[in-house]
Amino acid sequence: MNFIDWCVKRPIFCNLLMIFILFSGFIALVNIPNQSTPIFSRDEIEISVLYPGATPLDVEESICIKLENALEDVPEIIDLESIARETLGVVKAKLKVRVDPYKVLEKIKLRVDGIEDFPSGAFAPQTRLRFFSPVLMRFVLYGDLSKRELNKIAKNIRSEVMDLPDVDYVPTQGSENYEVKIEISELSLQKYNLKMSNVSDAIKAHSFSRAEGELKTEDHNIKIYTEKRLYSAKEYETIPIITSENGIKILLRDIARVYEGFDNDNFYYRFNGLPAISMKIESPQEADAITVSRHVKKYLEEKKKQFPENLKLRLWFDRSEFIVDQLITLSNGAITGAILVVACLSIFLTFRVSFWVALGIPISYAGGFFVLFLLGKSLNLISMFAMIIALGIVVDDAIIVGENITANLEKGLSGREAAIQGANEMFLPILGAVSTTVIAFVPLFFIPGMVGNWIREIPIAVIATLVTSLIECMFILPSHLSKKPKKPNAIREKINALIDFLIQKVFATVYKKVLAYKIIFVTLVLGISLIAVGLIQSRTVEYIFFPEVDSLHIRAELRFPSGTSKNVIDHHTRFLEKTVAKLNKSFPNEVPVVNSMFAITDENYGYVEVQLCPHRFRNYHSREIITKWEKIVGEVPDAISINFWEDQYAPTGIPIEIELQSSNSKELLSAANKLKKELYQMNGVYNIHDNSPPQRLVLSANLKDEGIFLGITQQDISQKLSSGFGRQEVFKLQRDSEEVVVRLGYEQSAQELNTLNIQAAGKFEIPLANVVEFVLNNRAQTILRKNKKRFLAIRANINDELITSFDVIQRLKGQFLADLQKLHPGVVISIAGQEKENQQTINYLILGFAYAMLAIFIILALILNSYIQPLIILVILPFGFVGAIYGHWMLHLPISIMSLFGVVALSGILVNDSLVFIDQINVEMRKGNLVNEAVFQAGLSRFRAIVITSFTTIAGLIPTLYETDLEGSSIIPMAVSIVFGLAFATIITLFLVPILFLFVNFCRRVIYWLLKGKWANRENVEPSYKLT
Repeated sequence: MNFIDWCVKRPIFCNLLMIFILFSGFIALVNIPNQSTPIFSRDEIEISVLYPGATPLDVEESICIKLENALEDVPEIIDLESIARETLGVVKAKLKVRVDPYKVLEKIKLRVDGIEDFPSGAFAPQTRLRFFSPVLMRFVLYGDLSKRELNKIAKNIRSEVMDLPDVDYVPTQGSENYEVKIEISELSLQKYNLKMSNVSDAIKAHSFSRAEGELKTEDHNIKIYTEKRLYSAKEYETIPIITSENGIKILLRDIARVYEGFDNDNFYYRFNGLPAISMKIESPQEADAITVSRHVKKYLEEKKKQFPENLKLRLWFDRSEFIVDQLITLSNGAITGAILVVACLSIFLTFRVSFWVALGIPISYAGGFFVLFLLGKSLNLISMFAMIIALGIVVDDAIIVGENITANLEKGLSGREAAIQGANEMFLPILGAVSTTVIAFVPLFFIPGMVGNWIREIPIAVIATLVTSLIECMFILPSHLSKKPKKPNAIREKINALIDFLIQKVFATVYKKVLAYKIIFVTLVLGISLIAVGLIQSRTVEYIFFPEVDSLHIRAELRFPSGTSKNVIDHHTRFLEKTVAKLNKSFPNEVPVVNSMFAITDENYGYVEVQLCPHRFRNYHSREIITKWEKIVGEVPDAISINFWEDQYAPTGIPIEIELQSSNSKELLSAANKLKKELYQMNGVYNIHDNSPPQRLVLSANLKDEGIFLGITQQDISQKLSSGFGRQEVFKLQRDSEEVVVRLGYEQSAQELNTLNIQAAGKFEIPLANVVEFVLNNRAQTILRKNKKRFLAIRANINDELITSFDVIQRLKGQFLADLQKLHPGVVISIAGQEKENQQTINYLILGFAYAMLAIFIILALILNSYIQPLIILVILPFGFVGAIYGHWMLHLPISIMSLFGVVALSGILVNDSLVFIDQINVEMRKGNLVNEAVFQAGLSRFRAIVITSFTTIAGLIPTLYETDLEGSSIIPMAVSIVFGLAFATIITLFLVPILFLFVNFCRRVIYWLLKGKWANRENVEPSYKLT
């Protein structure tokens, strides 16, 4: 007695197993977190070191290079990128494919902790693994209030939001540190014979609090505090700096300017033209995004009620709304698909069989959800789409088992005998079918990079669901079908009669004709396939790396020369804001295309971010809106550059990115400018820019020989300048919810610099200008390095309707890059961005697909006990791609990497139908039928199973083809490949498999004739007859 027999005879066990799986799935579904997309490791480890007071060059030499040297021989690292900024050094280690990032993180921590020669002023390194975690929510506080009032309210809101469940971090934009600023001139210090340290000590002495001890009395112990904290500029003005014996006091206001303000006076942040501060919350890694969003929205609604009319708190972006829409859309798609699947089943099978087969859908889903929950995954766009892919597949095996049990019942077997025999007969074919489908999805596990991490939940969910469906159809379904069915009613008999007519008359007639005119059919199929190849070759159907997705946010950034006044920058930024109103009017739409906007003005740049109305309310793609905005803005005087771009919702990188590396900065910039000029000449390429950091005017102070002779050092110069112009922090104070920093320094003017004196070794003071040479120049505030060399990346976006990233790269590779290399031999040129990821992804996909096909061949050879018959099945697979090409052509879609993922997944589904067909031919031959008769009877016998399994899979995916969600539209190409590929290949399977089988039989007869010198009949060369 095997396990199937045991299960059929023990229905209680089967029902308990079913209930256990359903219950486990329900618990998982209730507890699994909801997200918009998977949150995953970027395969990148970041090390940051804070080095206060250091220049970018100091950070490069003292921090970045030392980190690079420590990590360069770590075998798991493929690239090292470094960023050296003023006071901060960051190194990003990009990891190789298929390494454990957590183990590498520990190894890198050990290497970094082993560096002993960091500068004494540097802080301890911070090492972390970076994750892809999209922003969940963004809300804005704005109104006609002062910066300080907004700042205080925003800090209070931020603190309260961080107290909400599962909210760990709330970064703000537009919020600044409030300061009490004390500016004193060198002349004032000289007049009263003071040093900056004397003033600092006096300030600290008069704003002081400390616990001093305690007094003990008979009744109490009394604590003693000295308490006096000064909080406002007015209070600091009255601090005595000098007190003479006759009572004359020199107060701080007598020698210094004391006022209150913010740390960056060049910074402006506006929302719809009003002062603003925004806050954002990232998607939680483990908590439910919808629940977090609900808590925050409830808080914001209650908080708004407390505000006056001139203050607004607005939820600007809420990804949870997309998540809910996504889940509803996909759930509706799944329900619609399930209804279509059940409808298909009800047409071809009895209601009883249809019901128990359809019950396999929730059971299989329960197993899939349970595995996702155990692995710590979430319910998101990708995992839900995986479930929709599995929707039609999971019933395929149950259909075959159910139909075979029904066939045995029709032969007169009892219910239990029919169930046991029907399930046992199909065990190997079903095991092979599930195994091959599972193997077909395995290559998706090994896709590298961000895209691979993004889609990794597809194979996990599908494989878990398929394995559960195998358990259900082999060990649960037979028990449910083991009772003798009632006699079908009149309606069912008419449906069965109609189906029999379609199979026995219509299909049988066509089938005979095709088998009689094999060459014509094969020629027709090859012709259709060649036309599909022509659609690709002629670029009628284009290839792009990733489907272009409409965006909700578009942006523009202005860059200005170093030293441009804040008024000029703000003027042009406000001009950008005004063009947004013109943009709205330029589209004849009942609903304005623009909802709202942010504007930021900072040193040397202006920035505007526009939120568009939801895409379902507008008839224009975000790319069209950007193009129109670019034309409205035109050229901006005083600006070095202006760039427009849109948000990307998938982790696919920049369409065009070319990296240049060199140790010579001038040569690097020259090569970069030539490359950008070439890109500007290509129609369809826009937003061409580089990642070179903004320049800033820098005044270098270098000690002259005269100063060295007087015993002055470069460090003396540094201390003199930093003590005054560095605006030293005297201390920090907490005033209610507001943190106030007290800073002391010189007046920040060129005149002040000319008045400075410095003490020589002989204790006398001389003018600083006598011993220091000041040099004014432009210098980048950030140094970028890659693999121990300085580098620049040239980046651009493309209009896929005019040109593809592949076209751009091929045109550059044609001659331009070779000529550029000759002109700049010291520059290393490499392709990055989407094209690099595309090539890497396709290489791994091809390799994984090859291994999958080998594994499928081995399984099929073992099941069919043949080397030749598995090849017949594998020949069918390319026709799935042919169907996918026609599907993309009919729907006017380019083929993308998601389309290719669909083709790979489709391969396993196609194997199932062909395997069932070939297995049935072998069964018919073992019954004693002649080859031609066996082929014919197998076609009639398996027509219903093949058509139903294909229809159910297609029906389950049809709703996905109409997906309109911003992020969800990226999965449409995968669904197109499966739906159209399966539809076309099903027709091919019904006719080409028997033709190929007969062709193989003919080849065997030819080989027999060559070896024996005479012709054998068809049956003598078939192994199946020898096994009977």
